[in-house]
Amino acid sequence: TTGEGEYERADAESSATAGTAKRWLETLVGPVDPAANPRDLSEGQRLALALAVQLTADPKVVLLDEPLTGLDVVSRDLILGIIEGLTELLPVSSTGHLILVGEALGGHDSEAAKSLDVVIQLGAVIAVGVYFRLKLLETTKGLFARSAEAYRLLAALLAAFIPTAIVGLAIHSWVKAHLFSPGPVAGALIVGGVLMIGVEKWHHRRPPEARREGLEHVTPLRGFIIGLAQCLSLWPGASRSMTTIVGGQITGLDTKTAAEFSFLLALPTLGAATVYDFYKNGRAILAMPSGATILVVGLVVSFIVTWLVVAVFLRYVKRVGLTPFGIYRVLLGIVVLLVLR
Repeated sequence: TTGEGEYERADAESSATAGTAKRWLETLVGPVDPAANPRDLSEGQRLALALAVQLTADPKVVLLDEPLTGLDVVSRDLILGIIEGLTELLPVSSTGHLILVGEALGGHDSEAAKSLDVVIQLGAVIAVGVYFRLKLLETTKGLFARSAEAYRLLAALLAAFIPTAIVGLAIHSWVKAHLFSPGPVAGALIVGGVLMIGVEKWHHRRPPEARREGLEHVTPLRGFIIGLAQCLSLWPGASRSMTTIVGGQITGLDTKTAAEFSFLLALPTLGAATVYDFYKNGRAILAMPSGATILVVGLVVSFIVTWLVVAVFLRYVKRVGLTPFGIYRVLLGIVVLLVLR
């Protein structure tokens, strides 16, 4: 690569080597158009294009407007880690925000980049486990003591997890191929925001005795209904937190209890999604420029920020409710659609 304003030329020594290298690079960063303006490419694609030019027989001239450095990549992932931590447990869709911010920063068009959005959720999962460690320990002890309440909570979590696991495995590839872009995310943000506002108003009209408070009221049937609602979160922008909290409200849980169950449900749901995506695309993620560093930074930052957000959100949602988040979703979705015009 060269500095700003300098040109770079290269002649090929082997066309076969060039073709192999280009195909290998494209598996990591996505297809690269040799005629594309480097300003319109992601950092990874610009690097691939520069290397491909160096290996091809056609002495094309490539202008790289700015150098590619590991610091740039790490800074980008630092931003994504903060976004993940701030939005994972809020009903605004962390995946949707990662897609929007990733597109704005560039370099979000490859399969590895899309998978990274999913994998760094592991930091948030660990943060939830740490925050609810006492409840998890209490439930574990209750299982050994054959506590009916502990078995009921475990059964509710399984009943909520299974529908999402089945549907997720069935449409995972289709979702990543067709919905991981700003347009579908904007649509989901708006639809979900309107739904949140409507359900919140209906929920507050119900008498207090109809709103059950406490995880002991989460039955397997309620868990299953919440799990069906969680399937909608496979649409990026819908939000796993939003669908499960709203699903819990519809079943008769108060908002805080629905949020607590939603957070506990994040452990198996996001944990399974993370493991599955890393199993499928882990090599591609680690093969990205500074891939291991990117992964570690994303995980650590998302853990720290999520851990700080959990307690604040639970107090806020009990006092204020979900309407402000619904308004934010609708406004953000409209802004995205206007930008895309």
